[in-house]
Amino acid sequence: MIPEQSDRHTAKRLHIFSAVQLFSKGMLLGLGAPIFVTGLLTILFPMERVAVLLDLSFVLVFIGPIYGIARYLCFKYEDRSHSLVINSGVLARTTREIPYTRVQNIHVQRGAVSRLLGVATVMIETAGETTSEVVLGCISIGEAERLQQTIRDEATESDGASQSPTHLFSLNRSEFLILCLTSFLPGDGLTCHNKSPGYQ
Repeated sequence: MIPEQSDRHTAKRLHIFSAVQLFSKGMLLGLGAPIFVTGLLTILFPMERVAVLLDLSFVLVFIGPIYGIARYLCFKYEDRSHSLVINSGVLARTTREIPYTRVQNIHVQRGAVSRLLGVATVMIETAGETTSEVVLGCISIGEAERLQQTIRDEATESDGASQSPTHLFSLNRSEFLILCLTSFLPGDGLTCHNKSPGYQ
C-alpha cells in the first residue's frame, strides 16, 4: 500500500537521536583535538608559544558539536513519486536523486541498541554499485518500514509499466480496408487464396 500523498513529497530529517549521535561525535573530536595539538606544538614550538596556540585549539571543543548539529539540520530526504532525493552538506550543499528503477535492494538494519531506542538504519543499494549508495542512519522503525515498502511498490510499478506493450497506432475499418487493397503484390491473391487441393 502506497502512503498518502500528504505523507510524501515532504522533506524529512533523520530521527532526533541522530542529532545526539552527531553531537557526541563532535564533542569527542573537539576534546581530542587539544590533546593532539598540545603534543604536536610542544615538539614544533617553544613553550611560550604553546600556551597561546593551545588556547586557540580549545575553540575546536565548541566547533565539533556545533558542526555535528549543523550536519543533522542540513540533511534531508524526500521520497517522490519516482525517485528518492537527498540533500546534505554544511559548507558545500549536495543533492542526489536516486530513481526507484535503479534500486536493487533496500535493507533495514536494527541492532540491539537501535531496537531499544526504536530506530533503524536503511541501506539502499543501486545498480552498478558494490556498496550501499544511500545510508539513512537513525530513523524511526515505522518510517524505515514505510520507506522500504514505498520504494518496493514504486519499483515494481515502474518495472510493470516498462514491460507493458507500447501502443504505436490504430486503424479504423475504412483505413484497414484501403490498406488491404493497396498493399498486396500482383498475383498474391491468385496464389495465396482460393487454392484448394487438386487446383492447378
